Amino acid sequence: MTALVTVQRGLGRSAAAGPAEPPIADRREPHHRGSRSGALVIEGGAAALECEARQQVTAGDHMLFIAEVLAVDYVDADRPPLIRVNRRYR
Repeated sequence: MTALVTVQRGLGRSAAAGPAEPPIADRREPHHRGSRSGALVIEGGAAALECEARQQVTAGDHMLFIAEVLAVDYVDADRPPLIRVNRRYR
């Protein structure tokens, strides 16, 4: 899980668009593979965590995943995370 920052807004939009968008690895975004999970970790965000889903909960028309943090890849407290509220990024 990568907490994106404002300059990565386009990545957030791509992820929200679903599988029709090219994978992040194909877009030449700086990334690496996590040491614990091998999952793709986007570089330059506010934080990146390697997680494993432990539970799925239906919440209205959404699916909420409860996860265990396996490893903290990085945290950059100087970079505020990109937040989406009411269909808009802040």
